[in-house]
Amino acid sequence: MVSQALSLVWLQHDPKQIKEGQELLRQCSEEGDPEGMCFYARTLMGPSYAPAYAGLARDEGKAQELLRSSIKAGSGFALLLAMRCRFAGNDELVGMSPFASLKEGFDRVHQVALKGNPFAEYMIGNTFYYQDYLSINEDNIERKLSQDQIVTAFTQEACHWFELAVDHGLSSATPNLVKCYEALGTIDRVRAAFEAAARLGDPQFMSQLGNMIEGEDPVRAYSLYLKGSELEYPQAYYDVGYSLEHGRGVEVDHLEAVRYYAKGSDHGNYSSRLALTRKLFWGNGVAADFEGAYHYATLIYDDAQVNTSYDRLLAVLPMLCHIYLFGFGKVQKAEQWAKKRLNDLLKILSDPERSAMISKEDQGLIHRDIGLIYEYALGGEAEDVGKAVEHYRKAADLGDAEAKEQMTHFKKRLFGGWKRV
Repeated sequence: MVSQALSLVWLQHDPKQIKEGQELLRQCSEEGDPEGMCFYARTLMGPSYAPAYAGLARDEGKAQELLRSSIKAGSGFALLLAMRCRFAGNDELVGMSPFASLKEGFDRVHQVALKGNPFAEYMIGNTFYYQDYLSINEDNIERKLSQDQIVTAFTQEACHWFELAVDHGLSSATPNLVKCYEALGTIDRVRAAFEAAARLGDPQFMSQLGNMIEGEDPVRAYSLYLKGSELEYPQAYYDVGYSLEHGRGVEVDHLEAVRYYAKGSDHGNYSSRLALTRKLFWGNGVAADFEGAYHYATLIYDDAQVNTSYDRLLAVLPMLCHIYLFGFGKVQKAEQWAKKRLNDLLKILSDPERSAMISKEDQGLIHRDIGLIYEYALGGEAEDVGKAVEHYRKAADLGDAEAKEQMTHFKKRLFGGWKRV
């Protein structure tokens, strides 16, 4: 049953079946199967260890408990996995296992790898890629090599095992395989690695391959994105939406683009949420919808605050400020909130390095809204027509059409200053 579960989680890419595989591993774990405990633990350890898009349960505390039990029961796989995630010191790991040394546990997995098992091949590759093998085989000849020689030799060895793992169906080995190619200077092999993973049906690499070939073959790229979206891969929803919005490999269809972006947002994809925010706020190809833009912008803003993501805050803050400044639909006005943050944004615009993080379109919006604050004395600000015009001009220079329209409402006085007309 463990073999069947491993195939479901890592050798195919339907998220529903991946979850079924995790459940099978849980059952094997409860029955005390050492490898069942090891690989069930792996599924609980997050996106670096199991498919992120499948929405698997995550419990690192439980994973550590399972690894400990698996090591005690004699799993060489668990021993190597525990080394990789730094679960415990090497002496402690050997002490809790029936193995006389790390090398004995490594040899157990190595024998399985020699029989063509992709999981064993991948884990053996990792021991070389991350140089854990230096601790595993303390008396080896590598001690006589320089650090650079060790890195090269180990990368070549890791590359060999990762290639075998991919050849035997494990696309999860692709990221480290690509890093090996890059480290060894064989960049020309990266595309072949993406092609192989895409053929295995891995939606992550369908998207990455699509991104790589979109310039030369947008139709095939769109096809890859579409296949990835059918497997509910969050980034693929964005890629499909972007292709539909901009006519890359498919006819432009703004409403369908919105539908795919919305699916990506439902799966937590940042790019989809930002694309939706901007599309609905600016009315790009669809009717402007400030309430809808507000919904997606707040998803980004709240998440960015939790994860202290400065660039993501800046990506939506100008639009949120505009919405709060005037209130739209069910969104209540919050002039003071908007004014304070617009002034903070204005300070950022005075810094060339930081201002580069804000789009030209949003820079124009910031100046236009500050102009409106001065013109109409919003947020408790004193009316100042001169400052309003100053900011409208800056917004207009940045291509803001509404600011250009606002400028037509003012006329310069004969002896200086401005007046409304």
